[in-house]
Amino acid sequence: MIIIILFLTIDSNQKIKITRLLSITLLIRNLRLLSLFWELQDFRKITETFKRFSMPFLTIMFSLYSVMFFFAVIGEFFFSGLITISSVKNADIEASKMYFLINFNDLYASMITLFHILVVNNWNETTEMYCVVGQSTWPRMYFTTFWIICTLIMLNIVVSFVLEIYGSIGDEMEIEERKKKLARQLIEKFKDDEYGH
Repeated sequence: MIIIILFLTIDSNQKIKITRLLSITLLIRNLRLLSLFWELQDFRKITETFKRFSMPFLTIMFSLYSVMFFFAVIGEFFFSGLITISSVKNADIEASKMYFLINFNDLYASMITLFHILVVNNWNETTEMYCVVGQSTWPRMYFTTFWIICTLIMLNIVVSFVLEIYGSIGDEMEIEERKKKLARQLIEKFKDDEYGH
C-alpha cells in the first residue's frame, strides 16, 4: 500500500523510469522459467532444432533471396510500369482494387510481389491481371516458373530440412532418456544389493 501511495505522489517522469525498471525486473525474473521449460522434453527438442537449424537455414534463405532477386530484376525488365491504378481500372479485372500495388515498378514492390506469389496468396488472380493488362499469356510462364522453383522446390526443402532435424533430435533424446532410465535402475539395483548383504 505504501508503494502505491509513493508511486502516486511522484511526477510522471519518475513514474516512467520506475515502470521501465519494474518491467525489466519482471522480465529478468520470468526468464528463470526457462530452466523449468528445459525439463520438458518437447521444449528441449524445439530448442535443439533451432540450434542445429540456424546456419543451414541462413544458407537456404540466402539462396531463396538470390533467386527472388533474380526474378525481381527480370520482372522489372519485362513488367515495369505495366500495372498502375489506371491500367487496372481500365482493364476491368476481377481482382481486388488494391492489386495495383502488386507490381514490378521498383525493386521493393517486385520483391513483395514475388513474396505474394511465394506464399501462394491468390497468385492466379495476379497472373490473370498481368495477362489482361499486358494482353499476353507470357506472364503465366514467368509466374509459373517462379512458383515451381521457389514454392515447390526451395520452400519444400526448407520444410523437409526442419522436419528431418526435429525427427533426429527426437530419436537422440529418446536414446538419452533410455540411458538415464537404465542408469537409475542400475543405481537402485546396487543400492538394494548393498543393503541386502
